[in-house]
Amino acid sequence: MLPDHDVGPGPLTRCQISGSSNLELVIDLDCHPLCDSLLSKEELNRPEPYNPLRLYICPESGLAQLDYVVEGNVVYHPDYPYRSGITKELEMYQRAFAQDVVTELGISKQAFSLDIGSNDGTLLSGFKQLGMRTLGVEPTNVARIARQENGIETIQSFFTEALAKEIARDYGKAKVVTATNVFAHMASLGEVTRGICQLLDHNGVFITESHYLLDVLEKTQFDTVYHEHIRTYSLKSFVTLFGYYGLEVFQVRRADRYGGNIRAYVARKGSPPVAKAVGDLLELEISRGLFDPKTYVGFRAGRI
Repeated sequence: MLPDHDVGPGPLTRCQISGSSNLELVIDLDCHPLCDSLLSKEELNRPEPYNPLRLYICPESGLAQLDYVVEGNVVYHPDYPYRSGITKELEMYQRAFAQDVVTELGISKQAFSLDIGSNDGTLLSGFKQLGMRTLGVEPTNVARIARQENGIETIQSFFTEALAKEIARDYGKAKVVTATNVFAHMASLGEVTRGICQLLDHNGVFITESHYLLDVLEKTQFDTVYHEHIRTYSLKSFVTLFGYYGLEVFQVRRADRYGGNIRAYVARKGSPPVAKAVGDLLELEISRGLFDPKTYVGFRAGRI
């Protein structure tokens, strides 16, 4: 039976992937305000909302997640200030990302690429320069910057299964769908994953890059725990999640962006062969005690 992978705002007491209520504490950071909501002068004189900030792990699925979800349109409000293109290092990283994907997968020109949570279109600009057709989906007003300043066609909306069906109808199926540092942010995990299935060509590839739980553990990165990051993934959690949807991780890379990311390449099950790197990293996660609750006692004490 498929667990309900979509959750609403408020307390989250079960694993969003496995549905298990057997959750173990990683760290309790008490309550905090949102980190990417800049206050106006008037707002400085009013109370600021604080929300619980606690991270738990599900040993069964390998997923770490917050136990409280803030409503998406509150976190990603229209005036959300983050822009990827104003950081030169990140701009260079995302353009290199596009080049790596095109080269590694042998993608032909004019293939269709879609980016979920495309921000100002920096990543898609890299794909566009390589001759691909591009489309972004971005819920905040940064979508206007993508269109007007960077020339990237962008739909200003949250990504949903219904929108994915409309895009597939109007633009065709996608050879590449990307979600960089956004796949961990959306409460509607099932909705998003079903939308990806609707969009992918029969041999299309979904590539997601997120903060990696093993790096969070090994580098004591408690500062990566904040309300935008509803989930922190291990490779095991990706394998578990995508297995519910007839998809599988066939390749994996560890990247050094944001102190340590995991980049997972996902396709329909049985399409590309599964690389040895997938099994090797799964074994490393187990050997490092990533799913053992006792490991996080040392993490909380800063003794890793």
